[in-house]
Amino acid sequence: MSIGRTMATARMLSAIGRDRRTDLEKSLRAEIEKLQHRVEQLEARPSVKYAGTWKEKSFFGEGVLVTDNGSMWHAKRPSIGERPGQTDAWTLAVKRGRDGRDAVVVLVRFERVVRACQGAYQLLGIEFSARAADGRQPFRI
Repeated sequence: MSIGRTMATARMLSAIGRDRRTDLEKSLRAEIEKLQHRVEQLEARPSVKYAGTWKEKSFFGEGVLVTDNGSMWHAKRPSIGERPGQTDAWTLAVKRGRDGRDAVVVLVRFERVVRACQGAYQLLGIEFSARAADGRQPFRI
C-alpha cells in the first residue's frame, strides 16, 4: 500500500470516528437531559417527614407525619391549628393501639403453663428452668 493511500485511509477512518463521536455525544446529551428532567420531577414531589407531636400553633406542610393522642397522622395539605382527625387536612396513617393493661393476665397464664411444664419435666426426671430473655427469673417456681 502506498503512503498516499495509507494517509487517505487514515483520514477516512478519522472522519468515521469523528462522526461516531458526534453521534455518541448527541445521544449522551439527550440521555443526560432526560435524567435531569426526571431528577427535577422526583425532587418536586412532596416528601414524608416526621414532625413530632402535633402542636396547635405549629405549621405542618404537605406530606408531614405527626403523632396525636397515640395515633400517627399524614398531612394532606399545609395547615396551622387544624387538629388531626377534626379536619380534612389529615389522614390517619396508624391507629392508636391498646394500652397493654391486660399484660398481668398474660403473665399469670404464662406462669400456669410454666408450672405445668415444670411438673411434666419433673415426672420425666428432667431439670427445668424458666428464665426471661435477659436471664432473670420472671417469677418463682
